[in-house]
This record gives sequence, C-alpha cells and structure tokens, in this order.
Amino acid sequence: MRKVQSRLSVALLFTALALLAFFVTAFLSGQIDFLYRDAAGLGSARNIAQIVALMAVAVMFIAGLLITVPYALQPASFAGKIAKVLPLFLLLAALAAVISGLMGIGSVGGLFNLQGVGQVTFIAAWLGLATVLAVIAVVIAAARANLTAATITSATRATVAGSGLTAIATVAMLVSMVIVATSQPASFGRPGGGFPGGPQEGNRPGAEQNAPGGASGQNAQRPEGTNEPQAGFPRDNRGQNGGFPPAGEGRPEGGPGGGGIGNAAGRFATGGALMTLFAVIGLASAISGLMALRQIPSVTEYASAVTVNYSRQGGLALLSLVGIGLVVLGVMQLVPVSRDNPPVKTTINWDSEQTKTLAYATCMDCHSNETTWPWYTSIAPSSWLTALHVKDGRQELNLSEMDNMPAFRRNNLAQNMAEQIRSGNMPPKDYLILHPDARLTDAQKEDLITGLRKSLGGS
Repeated sequence: MRKVQSRLSVALLFTALALLAFFVTAFLSGQIDFLYRDAAGLGSARNIAQIVALMAVAVMFIAGLLITVPYALQPASFAGKIAKVLPLFLLLAALAAVISGLMGIGSVGGLFNLQGVGQVTFIAAWLGLATVLAVIAVVIAAARANLTAATITSATRATVAGSGLTAIATVAMLVSMVIVATSQPASFGRPGGGFPGGPQEGNRPGAEQNAPGGASGQNAQRPEGTNEPQAGFPRDNRGQNGGFPPAGEGRPEGGPGGGGIGNAAGRFATGGALMTLFAVIGLASAISGLMALRQIPSVTEYASAVTVNYSRQGGLALLSLVGIGLVVLGVMQLVPVSRDNPPVKTTINWDSEQTKTLAYATCMDCHSNETTWPWYTSIAPSSWLTALHVKDGRQELNLSEMDNMPAFRRNNLAQNMAEQIRSGNMPPKDYLILHPDARLTDAQKEDLITGLRKSLGGS
C-alpha cells in the first residue's frame, strides 16, 4: 500500500511542478504573444495550452481534495488534527486566491518588480505562495497518510487524468516553442523596425508610432529620449495607457537585465524545457500508479480498524480550519502599513459640484493626497490592498501634485483619463466592491469626462 502511495505522491509532485512551470513561464515570457504576434499558429497553440493547463489544474485540485478531506477527517489529538487539516487549508487558500483573481482583487499595484518582466501583484504573490505550500502539503499527505483503498484508487485515477491533460498542454507549449524558434519577431512602424537590442534595432513602440499596447489607437507623443509614460491612470502589467512600462517594469528593452526579444524567448524556451521534463516524469509515475492499483486490496479487504465518527471529526476539522485562519489573520496584522496623506500642492478648480463629486467617488482616493482611509483599511489584508492601490495610483498620477507634471503629460491628462474611464479599466474591480458609489452609469461617465476636460484643461 505504501508503495502505491509513494508512486501517487511522485505523480502529484511532478505534475504540479509541470503546471507551475507552465504558468510561471507564461508570466515571465508574457511578451512572446506580442513580440511574435505575426507568427502563424502561435496564438492558437498558446490558447490551447492555456485552456488544457487550466483543465489540468482543476483535475489536480480534485485529486488534492480526494486526499486532504479524508486525511482531515481522521481521528487525532489536538495538535495532530491541526497537522491533518493544514493541507486542506492550504488547498482552499489557493482556491480562494484563484477566485479573488477572477474577481479582480489584488490585481492593481505591485508588491515588487522583476527586472525585465514587470510587477508582481498581490494576487500573483498570494496565488504563488499558497500553491507551492499546498503542493508540498498534499504530496506529503499522499505519501504518509493512512488512506483507504477507495481513496487511493480515486486519487490515483484523478492524478492520471491530470497528468494526461498536462502532457497535452506540454505538447501545445512545445509547438509554440517551435513556432517562436522558426519565426521572426514583428517590426514596429519604420523599415527594419524592432526593439533596441533585438535582431533589428529600430523604433520603440509608444515613442512616435502608435502604442501597440495602449488604451487607444492614437499616437503617444512624448519628448525624445524620455521614458515617461503617458499621463493618466495606472497602466496594467501589459503596459496599457500609452505603451510599455519603463525599462525594468516589463518594457521590451534590450540590454542587460532588460526584457528584450532574446530574453523573453530564452525564458520561454527554458520554461518549456522544464515543463516537458516534469510532465514526462509525472505522467510516467501516474501510469505506474495506475498499473499498481491491481495490487491494492478491495475496499472490503482493506477496511480501517478504527470506526470514524464523521460528524464529530468533521466538526473538529472545521474548527481547526477556522483556528488556522484566525492565526494567519493575526500574523498578518503584524505587518506595518503606511496610511498617510501628504500635503496638497495643487488645487483643482472644478467646473461644477457634480464633477467634483464624481471625481472624489471614483478617482481621488488613489490618485490624490486626499485619500479617505475607512476602518477596514486598518485590517490586513484589506490594509495591504488599499496601500498598494494608493501607492501605485499616486506614482502614476497624483492630481494633488499636478504642478510637478511635465507639460506634455498635463496636456494629455484629461484625454488619457477619459480613455481609462470609458474602457472600464478605472476604477479597478476590487475598488468597486467596497465603493458602490464609484459604479457609474454610461451617462455619469460622460459627465465626469466632460467635467475633467473643463477642470483640467489640455486636449
């Protein structure tokens, strides 16, 4: 029995590593889709790989539940119950991160920057940490838990299905790698165009030609030799709002440590190679475990000698989950968060009280020095999210310090804000959850845009 569980744990580990390699590679080489956007078949191959990988994640999550739920229900002392419930808690924490990401929570504002890649958001860090810890805990539980034959059989079959889907995603990723290796990167605007440091050095997107990643199709004018982004709301990690972020935040610049074509393609190839290696080992282990199922006695032959009171153990497991959650929440409160409002240096002469009301409801909390800090901003993780919003918002656009803004940005400020408001990028989704008054109708958006143009001037 232990031999079969060992094969199951190995299959779980390497299949999870393959999926982690896939998503980490997708993040680190996200520019591939843009750099090789003209390559025939690349988009389809990447989409297939992503869809199948997500299906594999769902199946592997089910496999994890098949192991962690029975493990959490096993009788144990208080300390032992905490240890048995912990894998399930981490698995649910990863699921909560996925749901939060789908809701847009924690996707604005970066915890830190990865050189040449871009910002790592709160939700990305949460998902990554929770997933890694959950994988470790589930693998250990699969190897050491006293599981029944029925549980091992179900978990093994689910793992085989997940490993098979991961293998399909790996094939699609390998196809993508071949397409990239045999294709030329796209050019931008001028003859022989390309990114500095790439095969063809030429015009940088967002400098004089249309900004490929911008929120509009208009030319992004900026002074020669500057890396300043267009004025407006914070761009997302793809460089929305007038082109790519500055070097070191995801802009495809060449040079050491930059995110040039060679670096992006290199990260893509390295991640693909790791995924292939892990996927092969995981699939082989899963098939080996499936073959070994014949050696497992039937459920009637392998019955637990201990009668489990599922009502009692379920209640204890639930209390343990709540207890672990409260401890984690308490530890979070120890992380200090700054909630300051610097002096207002620029006073805006609003054209009407309506414009002022709409602006304060939707913009001023994050894009001024007049932030309102409600009670929930003193409780983590809400305090972390709010602080990240405000820090990122003030760095990108601070309406309380417009006098420090270059003239070319000031002139385009109202227009760029209008683009972000109309597109729905601003306010962010997680801001709207706690600020229902910031949900504007189409008519209110147009009123706000008109008022901003009158109040802020420029184009």
